[in-house]
Amino acid sequence: SGTFSLAYGNEVTSAIAWDAAALELRDALEALEGITTVTVTTGDGPADTNRLRTWRITFETIPAGTTLQSLLTPQHNLQPLDATVSLATVVCDKCFYIPGLQKGQPYYVRVLSRNVAGWNTA
Repeated sequence: SGTFSLAYGNEVTSAIAWDAAALELRDALEALEGITTVTVTTGDGPADTNRLRTWRITFETIPAGTTLQSLLTPQHNLQPLDATVSLATVVCDKCFYIPGLQKGQPYYVRVLSRNVAGWNTA
């Protein structure tokens, strides 16, 4: 039980309940000036019996002219006292990111791939 906060740059969210819904976490993050839009999802169903809650946070947009920063866990008020908040950055080493795309705008992308059998023909 209890609450925790997340930090982004020099800003810290308001207190977030340990079992907050995805929309509550999203609202806390989007209240920070350094974040414009995030998508937050949780696992299926309520927090599990071990009182573990997992969220996936995707940064959709940040203010123009800024650089994406890591989230930090500066403080918490969780019980029991040895409770922790852990953050992990998911990096896709086989992904290609196309900068400058706008949400809601259709795009067409042509991909040419290669494996042990050679290049695709499409």
